[in-house]
Amino acid sequence: MSDVHPPAPPTSFAPEARRNQLDGLRTLLFVCVFTVHHRPEAFEYLTYALPTFFVMSGFLITRVLWMCKAETLWGKLKIFYARRLIRILPAYAFVVALLVIFDDLQHPGAYVFYYLNIKLFLVSLHQELPAYITWWSNWDRQDLHLWSMSVEEQFYLIFPWIFYVVPLRHFGKAFVTAVLFGVASRTFFMHYYPTAFYGFLLSSCVEYFAWGALFSYLDLNGRLPAKPSPWWSLYLPVALMVGLISIEYGYGFDHYFHQRTTQFLGIVAPLLGLAMWGLWSADEKLGLVRFLNWKPLVYLGHISYPMYLTHLTFIVLCQKDLAPWILQAVGGAARVQYAVSYVLAAIMSGLASAFIWHAIEVPASRLKRRFPLDPSRVRRTAVPAGAAPQPS
Repeated sequence: MSDVHPPAPPTSFAPEARRNQLDGLRTLLFVCVFTVHHRPEAFEYLTYALPTFFVMSGFLITRVLWMCKAETLWGKLKIFYARRLIRILPAYAFVVALLVIFDDLQHPGAYVFYYLNIKLFLVSLHQELPAYITWWSNWDRQDLHLWSMSVEEQFYLIFPWIFYVVPLRHFGKAFVTAVLFGVASRTFFMHYYPTAFYGFLLSSCVEYFAWGALFSYLDLNGRLPAKPSPWWSLYLPVALMVGLISIEYGYGFDHYFHQRTTQFLGIVAPLLGLAMWGLWSADEKLGLVRFLNWKPLVYLGHISYPMYLTHLTFIVLCQKDLAPWILQAVGGAARVQYAVSYVLAAIMSGLASAFIWHAIEVPASRLKRRFPLDPSRVRRTAVPAGAAPQPS
């Protein structure tokens, strides 16, 4: 199997430099998710920020898998899974533990073991039953948005095997299979379970991950231009996506909260993949890239993961539990109440997330040193016994 992906490690391997513009993009995407969760009936179209996160995951995870230079399949998988656990689990476990303790989640096992999306799909199959009615009436207190974390983890569990085991000559076929499977799955659910939460399943989201992975894979193999024009690689796909989403929601083809999906996904997903690569490859002097590299945006992008985990809790706190005090303070103007609760929830989420980032995520990230992407390079650069340590 000499053509198994990826090829032999280069002699001068070095991890890719971080693209801070993606952190800035994370901030903007989080603002979209925060806004739609704060007032879903008015901003439902902003839910497309969430699949953009999926595209970004497919794009970046492909690069992480490519950079992993362990000598054996097991070595590569061990490094990848260990680094993912270190990145995802500490903050998630902390937040879910607090929710279980204080929020009385109906399906705690589904949150803990990352199958919440499957649980919600099964619950939604019989929407006339009390279990569904009770849950749906309190969806925001049940932190419904964490279904996306289940989708992400299921993707992380499966994709490395495909990436490392599928021979290089069949990688294109694997991608086409993933896309066709997504279309077939979505079509099946549309026909047989039209009101179910099938939009929460990995099979209905797989195209987003697949297109992100494809553009990353093509870029890593040198099959895409090194310096693409932002007009066709970034601005054009974004403009087309805005047009498609406007048509989808303008003509009522949309479905609430990704409870159901549409076949617009088949067009939007590749455009998102192209735009993600376009932003990754864009010149640092480009105005958009300079804006996304603005330090406050980059910092908020760093803490966007705990902000995503916690924001719905604070939205509910401000909109429901603190509503009487907000009403008393600002009077009866609904827009003012929304604005005050929006700002308060954003501040609370930001402060809590900064604490989680500095107290939990940053210390946990140091454990990644035990699982370097290129173990052989670490061995080659190790300080000989008795030698004086060099400043880092």
